[in-house]
Amino acid sequence: MAAEPSNPSYKDERSTEPYNEDKVSSPEMLKRLRKEHRMFQGDWSHLERLVRNLDADKATADLETEKRLDEWNKWADSLQGQKPREFIHLEGAELMGAHLEEAWLQGAHLEGAELNNANLKRAKLWRAQLERAELVRANLEGVDLRLANLKQAKLNNANLERANLWRAQFERANLWRAQLERANLWRAQLEQAKLARASLEGAELSNANLEGANLYHAHLEGANLYHAHLEGAELLEANFEKADLRLVSGLRFDDNSVFRARIEGNAKDPWSVLRRSYTGPWFFVHLLLLIAFFSPYIGKFLYLSGLSQAQKYVINRAELLEGGLIEAENRFNETAYDHAMHAPWLPDVADAACEYRASVIDAWKEDLDRNFKNTGAIWVLLGWTSGYLTIVLGAIVVAYNACRAFLTLRVSSLRDAEERSHVTPGLREYENLYRIHQWARVFLWFAALSTLWSIGRWAIMTEVFVPIKELSNTV
Repeated sequence: MAAEPSNPSYKDERSTEPYNEDKVSSPEMLKRLRKEHRMFQGDWSHLERLVRNLDADKATADLETEKRLDEWNKWADSLQGQKPREFIHLEGAELMGAHLEEAWLQGAHLEGAELNNANLKRAKLWRAQLERAELVRANLEGVDLRLANLKQAKLNNANLERANLWRAQFERANLWRAQLERANLWRAQLEQAKLARASLEGAELSNANLEGANLYHAHLEGANLYHAHLEGAELLEANFEKADLRLVSGLRFDDNSVFRARIEGNAKDPWSVLRRSYTGPWFFVHLLLLIAFFSPYIGKFLYLSGLSQAQKYVINRAELLEGGLIEAENRFNETAYDHAMHAPWLPDVADAACEYRASVIDAWKEDLDRNFKNTGAIWVLLGWTSGYLTIVLGAIVVAYNACRAFLTLRVSSLRDAEERSHVTPGLREYENLYRIHQWARVFLWFAALSTLWSIGRWAIMTEVFVPIKELSNTV
């Protein structure tokens, strides 16, 4: 018989009001169901069928597991081939402590149902709708919850060991202290889920969405988190020993155990970036860049320092020479005037020699004063004698390398502690360091350009004497 289109049982939509009271076998049963399931919003006939099977199950508790709920499972399985298909509607059912082991509930609507302490071991709940359902301390070991909807469900202390949760939806679900060892959570949606102190040892979480999830003190030993999404997740003291953390996005280590964890060499998380940038080979790369920038100025400093020493030596010798010349002039003048009667031209020669000596030495001193100035060596080394552009570029390089020195010291100490304990530093210990690093990256480009400009300017403007023979050989 074809179903009526208005019957909610033939729609894969949540029911908000109970219906099909007339299909309950007796008024007494309907009264009982209303008393035991006061928040029920589904099909009364479906609930009666399940309750009768549960009653029979209690009477035959000594039967083997596969024989329990046999009538219910056959009926639920028969719904799959119906056209139009009838969907199981048990919204708001109160099934606390119910024995639903291996129950067939594929695609069932159980929104808001109370299943606290229920036994759903190896139950078939593929595509089941369990939004806002309560499953506190429920036994869901080995359950099939593929593509199931468990948004905002309460699963505190629930046992989900080896459960198949492939692409299940757990947005804002409460999984505090839940047992999820070796569960399959591939591509599961766990945004803002509460997984504090949950056990996820060996769980399959590749491509899972854990954005904003609370994983405080969660156990993820040996879990596969390949390409998982952890943006905004709380990871304080979560245990990642032997976990696969490759290509995880949004990862922010926070006092986590990472002994033998798999992390790619170019990981993008803040702590990995810091420990890679400020320790190891990159430290020497930046040191070479610093030396390359200052090498022209160091050469200039050495050149000017040598020239200054030569100038001082020449000035000293000139002063000694000037003193000797003055003394010689005085003696010559005395002799010239004594012999003026015999050689009247000697005084004029002596005066001319004195004037020439004075003019040469004075001109030389004026040239030194005009072209050279006493300047501190530090300003020459920093290039502050070469114009404002050089001053700005030099200041940027100095600031950048001072920042790097600070970060290197701090990150090195944190990395040393990590290598000893195999526990990452807390987020508060390196969060501000990462912010400084991000600003330093801006200065890095300026520092690199400054280095190239400094070397290029020195190479273009510096002239050297080359033998003519060598020049002719290159032509």
